[in-house]
Order: sequence, then C-alpha cells, then structure tokens
Amino acid sequence: MEINKGEKLKNGSEKLFDKFRERLALNGATALICANRSDIAAHIADIAAREKKDGGRPVFHLSAHLASSSASSIETAIGSIEGAYITKSILDDNGIYIVPASALLIEDGALAVDSALCAHEETLFGDICVLIADGAEIYNNIIDFFAAISAGKSSIKAHNITIIAGPSKTADIEKQIVTGMHGPKKLYCMVINY
Repeated sequence: MEINKGEKLKNGSEKLFDKFRERLALNGATALICANRSDIAAHIADIAAREKKDGGRPVFHLSAHLASSSASSIETAIGSIEGAYITKSILDDNGIYIVPASALLIEDGALAVDSALCAHEETLFGDICVLIADGAEIYNNIIDFFAAISAGKSSIKAHNITIIAGPSKTADIEKQIVTGMHGPKKLYCMVINY
C-alpha cells in the first residue's frame, strides 16, 4: 500500500495499523488504536491503575506540546485516579511521560518524535513512555521518511528527529537483556483513528 505524508488511519487501513502494531510488538512495545481522544485518556487511566496496583504512586508528565484537546482529556482521566498527579518538571522520578509522536514508520515498527515539539528528556526519563500519534505523518518505512524530509515534504526537520522503536534495552556480556537501562521500561503508542 502506498502511503502519503499525513495520511490518516481510516477507510480500511486497519491492516496498515495491524502491521505497525505487530512490528512495534516485536520491538517490545504496545500500540493501541483509539477512536478518539477520550479513548486515549481511558487507556492512560488503565495504565496508571496497573502501575498503582504494583505499589507505585503514578506521577505523570504531560508534554507541553500535546494537542490541547488531548491534554485536557488526559488531565481529566488522571484526575480521577486516586493518588495520581501531574507535574511539569522533567525528572527521572516521574513514572509516566506522555509526549506527541510526529510520524509512524509502519514497516519498521517505529515512531519519529520531533524534538522541536518535545524535550529529548521526555522520551528518556521515567518507567513508561506513552507516545500520542494524533495527526502524525505516516510512512512505509524509514527510507521513505528520510526521502520526504530531504524533499521538504515533511513538517519535521532532519536535525530534530528522534526515532523510537521500543523500550530501552541493553545486554551484558552474558547476553542477559535488561529493559529500562537507558530509558523507559515500557513504551506505548496510541494512534487516533478518525
């Protein structure tokens, strides 16, 4: 399927999203399709409730560059969770970071974050990173993505790109994989389908 810059997930593109979800899962992350911004808020509330059950007090950081309507729904959902709170500080102690994703790279199971819209630390700190793909550009793969950037067909500039393909992982000499060593232990991507 040929994908154009800015194409939304609609009109039978569930297969496209399924491919992205499968590829992202291979990288150790979870992708969820949401009918609207309220669905995003509900999923985030579920994530926070699970974290609370694990004994933690959910501390959220919402990126200042989230779409205001998304941020409002998310703040309301977080407000309904006992003990949860939102901070504007970028600290490693914050458990859940919620930031905007600017592009989906379908075949790679990866996302591009525009660092002009999101502080780099917002994708590195905390135990969980939730990337919100609300109006994100969609590309077949990283090659098409960089071709669009080179041709000036993307709103993202090459020097502002962070590619994220899953939670942080590393392995030691004995080949023991450790998650969360250099960043979040869990990664979620939430895509609005409209």
